[in-house]
Amino acid sequence: MKDLNFTGLISAITLSAALTACGGGGGGGSDGGSSQATAPTTPSATISSFSATGPTANTRLAVVTGQSIYLNWSAVNASTCTLSGASSGSVAGSGQQVITAQSVTAATVNSYTLTCGSASASASITVLPAR
Repeated sequence: MKDLNFTGLISAITLSAALTACGGGGGGGSDGGSSQATAPTTPSATISSFSATGPTANTRLAVVTGQSIYLNWSAVNASTCTLSGASSGSVAGSGQQVITAQSVTAATVNSYTLTCGSASASASITVLPAR
């Protein structure tokens, strides 16, 4: 007849019961194992600034066809944003994009939108026809 080792079996059962009573063994708890870890929340993205300007103080609000338009932005808690109205696509959370004012026959307001997460901002500049 073979010797049975009940000591090991009883120890395993006791350990299992103790872990269950403490909340599962991985971190213990007083609520019988129903506690769950919560992931840290990520702060929401915010746009600090977004502007569309011309190259000089005289062209802050309007540019002439062919001149450069400077889009400048800064966002907090955003590694990438989406820019539309210019060359649409992903851009860094803070930066600058220079575009050329397209040819127009009458004064036209060009509008641009920056979206970072759920935050968005708009900027515009008037483009005047060449003389």
